[in-house]
Amino acid sequence: MAATLVLERGELQQTVDLLKAALAELTTGRPAPSVSAATNQMQQLALAANAQPAAAAAAQAPTAAARAAPPAVPIAAPVSAPPPAALSVPQPRPASLPVVQQPVPSLPGLPGGDGHAGWLVSGSQGTLNLWETNRGTDATEMALLCMHSQAVDVACSKLVLEPATKFLFGAAAHSSKGECISVHSLDAELGLLALRYQFAPPPGRPATSQRLMQQVVSVHGMTPGLRSSIVASYGERLLVFEAKAGVRAHSVLHDATFHFVAHPGSVVTCLHRSAIEGSCSLVSGAANGAVHLWDLKVPPQNNAPALRMLRHSQPVTGLCLVSDDRLASSSMDGSVLLWDLRRPGSPLHTATAPGGVAVLRIAPGPWGDILAVASQAGLHCLELFDFGAPMADITPGPLARPFSDIVFNSVTHDLYAGSSNGSVQVFSRLA
Repeated sequence: MAATLVLERGELQQTVDLLKAALAELTTGRPAPSVSAATNQMQQLALAANAQPAAAAAAQAPTAAARAAPPAVPIAAPVSAPPPAALSVPQPRPASLPVVQQPVPSLPGLPGGDGHAGWLVSGSQGTLNLWETNRGTDATEMALLCMHSQAVDVACSKLVLEPATKFLFGAAAHSSKGECISVHSLDAELGLLALRYQFAPPPGRPATSQRLMQQVVSVHGMTPGLRSSIVASYGERLLVFEAKAGVRAHSVLHDATFHFVAHPGSVVTCLHRSAIEGSCSLVSGAANGAVHLWDLKVPPQNNAPALRMLRHSQPVTGLCLVSDDRLASSSMDGSVLLWDLRRPGSPLHTATAPGGVAVLRIAPGPWGDILAVASQAGLHCLELFDFGAPMADITPGPLARPFSDIVFNSVTHDLYAGSSNGSVQVFSRLA
């Protein structure tokens, strides 16, 4: 039986405007970004029509709007701010490793229109999606619009975008070549988000089924010697690779410029590069709960970090430098710790996720006054200036699928959260 979808006036007008723009672009022969937008809109409406009866009874936080990005056919859902309830759109194929990359203001060769607030890349099993983020000044405006989708034969557990080098990097597992750092193009002429080449780990993989190449960060420009460089984790080691243009497509490179043992006897589970101007700090966390801080101005001597912090009892899942001398860390043990780097012997403050469940990710707010905390129980907000206060719920729990990655947009202050079904949800007015 055919499904019927009731549209609000704004949604109907938005759909009509998209179709008109797409028709005009096709008629004139000009590049047609509106065709992709119109296609996404119609796909969303078709799926929503089937999902609307079941979604009518679904509870949703009043400040959240779901954006579904199915791995096979990405779609963008319109924003109503705030909606009374959000449609729960079924996914055609679940994704096992959804990740969301920190938004960047601009990308080479990609124009931003009115309301443009940066570019976001999300990934899941076999797919990378490029989203345009919007300020959402109009109630009918989409907060996220999927502009491009690229099929890839790697599954990424971490993404980092570096516009200066025109590359997107992923800590990935290749279907036939094993673990690698995948290097994707940000050049439309070479194929936007297409896999260009790979950095492979050193030979002699330990006998384990555990993912060893879990993390990657860009350290481009932190020091003159690290231009176009990335740092990747591989088991207990950190590897430094230099990204190069002109590499033959689909090459596999083994030449790390430098590597060292960062966490002896444990696996690096988290990496964070300081975003503070002038800082050369890199922070690593491991499966044994240890947190190490490295000063990249000088090579590590005898694998010794500048600082060691050990208080977590289970794997470290999140790290962020919230100021020059404050570090937040999270763990599967359910704790979020705030450290004073001038006195790293013990944490300055400790917070615990509701019910003591595992904390999966943390993300600092744009003003540095809050932390978003994704746990197995839900999504929460932690006040950095009132660390002893209980975490406030952003979403009512329990969740059917915990959020596996979260990140703020520094322009809109929206929080983007990826979940295991390949969707991205947007939460507004948190910061």
